[in-house]
Amino acid sequence: MKDYTKEILRAFKFDKAIKNVENGLCATCCSDKTKREDFKDFLSWKEFQQSGMCQKCQDKTFSDEK
Repeated sequence: MKDYTKEILRAFKFDKAIKNVENGLCATCCSDKTKREDFKDFLSWKEFQQSGMCQKCQDKTFSDEK
């Protein structure tokens, strides 16, 4: 996780999310350990590095379905 992302999360009191991501867990759902091969493409992996969301949470968040 990037340092500036950590600072933003700390500002919003999301310290638990930072700890989860540092331990390889999703910041949103706290799912099992997340690995590079769990993501469908490089862009999704990069999103995890920025937001800490696993592929499942990214799919729910960025879905076109309303």
